[in-house]
Amino acid sequence: MKKRLQKLIESIEYRPWWFIVVAVLLTVVAVPGILRLETATGMETLVSSDAQVFQDTRRHNAEFGSEPVVVFLEGELEDIFSPTNLLILAELEDKIAENGRYHSILGPVTVLQLAIEEAALQQQAFEEEISRALELAVQKAMRAAALQGLGEEEQTALVEQAKLKVMHGFQPYMEEMAQMGEASLENPLFVNKVLYAENGDITPAMAGFIPAAGSTLITISPVGNLAYETSLEIVEEIESFFLSQPLEKVGVTVVADVEIVETIAVGIASNLTILLGLAVVVMALILLFIFQVRLRLLSLLLVGISVVWTFGLMGYLGVPLSMATMAVLPVLIGLGIDYAIQFHNRYQEELAGSESVAGAVIVSATKMFPAAGVALLATIIGFITLYISDVPMVRDFGVMLAVGVFLSYVTALFLLHSILYLTDRKIPLDRLKQAAGNHRLLERVLSRLARGVIKVPALVIIIALAFGIAGGIADQRLHGSTDFKELMPQDAVILQDLERLGESVGHGPSLRFLIEADDVTEPDFLHWLYNHQEKVLEGFPQLLSVNSVASLVSESFGGEIPPKQSQVEQILEDTPAVFTRQLVSADRKMTTLTFRGEHMVLEEVDNLFAEIDGKNTAPPAGVRKAAVGMVALGASTIDSIMGRRLALNLICLSAIFLVLLLVYRRFVNVVFTIISVGLVIAWSSLALYLAGIPLNPLTAILGVIVIGIGTEFMVLIISRYEEEKKKGQVPREAMVTAISKIGRAVVITALTTLGGFGVLIVSDFVLIRDFGIATVSGVFLCLVSSMLVMPPLLVFFDERVSK
Repeated sequence: MKKRLQKLIESIEYRPWWFIVVAVLLTVVAVPGILRLETATGMETLVSSDAQVFQDTRRHNAEFGSEPVVVFLEGELEDIFSPTNLLILAELEDKIAENGRYHSILGPVTVLQLAIEEAALQQQAFEEEISRALELAVQKAMRAAALQGLGEEEQTALVEQAKLKVMHGFQPYMEEMAQMGEASLENPLFVNKVLYAENGDITPAMAGFIPAAGSTLITISPVGNLAYETSLEIVEEIESFFLSQPLEKVGVTVVADVEIVETIAVGIASNLTILLGLAVVVMALILLFIFQVRLRLLSLLLVGISVVWTFGLMGYLGVPLSMATMAVLPVLIGLGIDYAIQFHNRYQEELAGSESVAGAVIVSATKMFPAAGVALLATIIGFITLYISDVPMVRDFGVMLAVGVFLSYVTALFLLHSILYLTDRKIPLDRLKQAAGNHRLLERVLSRLARGVIKVPALVIIIALAFGIAGGIADQRLHGSTDFKELMPQDAVILQDLERLGESVGHGPSLRFLIEADDVTEPDFLHWLYNHQEKVLEGFPQLLSVNSVASLVSESFGGEIPPKQSQVEQILEDTPAVFTRQLVSADRKMTTLTFRGEHMVLEEVDNLFAEIDGKNTAPPAGVRKAAVGMVALGASTIDSIMGRRLALNLICLSAIFLVLLLVYRRFVNVVFTIISVGLVIAWSSLALYLAGIPLNPLTAILGVIVIGIGTEFMVLIISRYEEEKKKGQVPREAMVTAISKIGRAVVITALTTLGGFGVLIVSDFVLIRDFGIATVSGVFLCLVSSMLVMPPLLVFFDERVSK
């Protein structure tokens, strides 16, 4: 294998155009793949389809509908409940009832329509009662007249008198009904009768839809498990309805969870598009002024090609663009450019002592590909460990980043050397050698720095460990930022809508549970459910209200659960189907339990789910309870990303340790590499703490990125260190040479990467800005550890062992 690779490298001299043609063809093939990329921001990117919470949520949504779309009406109640506006809202309900994409709609008009139906039934019953009373009065009058022997005229008069008496008895009710008028949405008297109680308060039937003065809510539940795009279409459809038929003197706001996800996804994509353009400019300027070689922007071009290949492959493999995989682009540019800079730097170094361009190319590629290959392998292993995550988008992020850095390595090894050979072979060698010596100043600075830190290994390790311990303590104090409000641009329209809705409603997220039993309407089950929800409300004051079939039944039976099944059946039969179908499945084997609470972030919700399950509230035998819904899915994701980051870092470090041990077969080098990288992780936590950067879904995976970058830097330096020792240099001089030669490329790589990631800090998208700050600090600390901490430790050990 090694001989074949050596022949392939040597073929650069004879067939350089082959590599360029292949690269062009691959780029052309990759472009259609990029065009096939699709954005995925639904719950399938957050939770594996095999996860129990995902399966439970789908089953729950199939029966009870998806997360509701909330229509928030703002205005005076007399304006909201005006005849004109009520007719518009009634038309909305009719349209939704006719559309198969909707499960249900609940709002004030729902109650009014039920009241109209009830009034019609009462009117019919009243008329039937009058008819029966008149018929009975006539029969009695006829019998009395016959017994008295009255004539026909007298009998008729007696009958009419009886009828008048009956109608006189019903007169008060008839006058009241006449005064009320027709039971319809266009009758303000009727509407107010349904809306207000006798004491002027809102009636219990309407209270749930009018949380505060000047606010009214309508909840529209789409059918379960719709595609993400369809969910967006539903929101747009509702908004379009109110645009085409605006309410008079009433503000309308449509709020849905899918809008939040879409705002974050679109915001990330648009921010990255703009910022990456700026990042490329900054990286180009850094290369122009610091990387003193010919074709100094070639590294940027090559990493661009590898990015095209990576995203083209993503398109062909069907890997979607998600909130995590979008971050592959900036990370890959920052990491991938390192290989091109390293190979280009070594070529310039070999050119100074070579007899030909071809010789410099072959020697450079031959000497660098093993060291860079080991660094690549370690980096890939680090990213591949993300595949153990339960979050699909994190797994995709790790795999595609591993593929991307591999492609960056390939382009640097073959394409870069082919281009350099073709452009330099006709230039006089003396002129090339003169250009190759232009960066002696940076080498001298690095040499002095290396000699300085090597002299004081004890001081270096004491300082490094002190900051490491401080970082470990700071890591325990890092708070999570799982509130989407803190991660979004603060001027986002949806954020303003949510804040107004929260101020009016006073509620935070809804905690939903799917409960299954043989019969969820059986009195014993309802007793358990009622006691369970009361115990949860009592034990967790942050939960404000509850909605369940037990609540519905108990409210209809004086605050208690009926002892007999027939009584429960009667209550459910008397309750309008629009309410019962929200709570009980058609086969009565499933029900939903919903708690509404104060505003909480997802991390708090995740803890609350766990505490509720552990609060002596286990269901009885034959009953199963499971958390479901977007909140449960989000909480599960946060737990998978943030709750397991320490385990993920340890697994990543362990995997890299084994790989390096197999490659180097020298325990000391591997241990010092792992120690140095581990210190960077701790320092990064300290940097986040001091900068006030919270843990979020992106900064939580910073450890893996730091491990990848730090390991690469250190492996390259150690490889050059071992190479110089084999030439006969003592450890101290070998390390000075390694730092001054390959360290030059490491510094340039770090500065270029810092410039690229530094641009993210100016983003108004909090998630991206924090990620930029975290990554910049991580890359800088990797540079510090690889240049200042690991070298003196390794030299100190080697010198003591040699003595």
